Amino acid sequence: MIEGKVINLRLMEKEDIPLKHDWQNDMYFNGIYNGIRQVTREQTEQQFTEVQTDQNVRLQFFIELKDGTKVGSIGAWKDRSRFYTMGASILPEFRKKGYCSEATELMIDYLFLSDNIERIQATANVANIGSQKTLQKAGLQKEGILRKFSFIYGKWTDMVMMSILREEWDHVRVMKLPQY
Repeated sequence: MIEGKVINLRLMEKEDIPLKHDWQNDMYFNGIYNGIRQVTREQTEQQFTEVQTDQNVRLQFFIELKDGTKVGSIGAWKDRSRFYTMGASILPEFRKKGYCSEATELMIDYLFLSDNIERIQATANVANIGSQKTLQKAGLQKEGILRKFSFIYGKWTDMVMMSILREEWDHVRVMKLPQY
């Protein structure tokens, strides 16, 4: 478990497949900026059985309150690249409480501490100002607009590309590290 100040990140396990599957198919969880996504139980299970190597990594965490309440999920993946792409979703009733901001900072701390990478990136719907602010607060900088990048609710939508480089990440911000 990765411990933060207000929330923790807990790696998803095989027994979490039913909840992960429910969330992936819930239009309210995905929100108005991510669109409709429906996956089968088998597709969700495949995410947990993919062979992972140093060049093909997929990390999936629950965002949990200190009492264990699951309020969302955050993930990062890399495939033959030396950078991660990350994304997060929060249950509607837990949005705008700072949980996603802390989870994003925890994920950045974890990725830079655990892997020899130079970059972490994320995209946000151009209309999703809250997500862009969350990423900015975590240190990501806007790189540009990916035009007509995602098909969301029947139309092509522009996305903002944001990133943070290792040299811009100067210290662990929220992750509790062991003391020696």
